[in-house]
Amino acid sequence: MPVGNPVEEADELRGMLARIHSAARKAGRDPKAIGVDAQVFYNWVPTTNWVDYAAGWEALGATHLTVTTMGLPSPRLDDHLGALEQIRDDLERAGLLSDSSHNS
Repeated sequence: MPVGNPVEEADELRGMLARIHSAARKAGRDPKAIGVDAQVFYNWVPTTNWVDYAAGWEALGATHLTVTTMGLPSPRLDDHLGALEQIRDDLERAGLLSDSSHNS
């Protein structure tokens, strides 16, 4: 589960994914058959940049994106769910969600 900023650290992350793919080939596995779940912490990304982050990870080969809301200023569950819903809506409008990636 790679963690990083695909906009500012693309070369470093590309190298990390190349090492994962190399290890897969050495183990006799097809690297394309291994999913890549990128992890992003909510408080690391300005709210206007979610689409750029998701698109950046997708361009690097990520198959999944996990958003962690730890660090959100509010401890209220409704605020965490609201933040996730906003991200989902933004990514959906940008065409970055597959039909099976979420439940409405």
